[in-house]
Amino acid sequence: VDYAVGEEERTIQMGIQKLEEFIKSLNLPVRLADAGIADDRLEEMAHNAMIGRTGVGMYLTLNEQDILEVLKLAAK
Repeated sequence: VDYAVGEEERTIQMGIQKLEEFIKSLNLPVRLADAGIADDRLEEMAHNAMIGRTGVGMYLTLNEQDILEVLKLAAK
């Protein structure tokens, strides 16, 4: 994706689109639903990610609610 100064959002969206196309070309799921994971499992997944931990991540430490928000974005 070519970067265009002043068009950062467009560049980001194009990058996301290209990444999704690549993942699909490998016959891999793009969204959690594509992998058969229903929305009603997201809270359980976020909880399980925190078992035995106080946080997840190195650069930015995520808590259970943060992980749930990431999972919700992955489900869209």
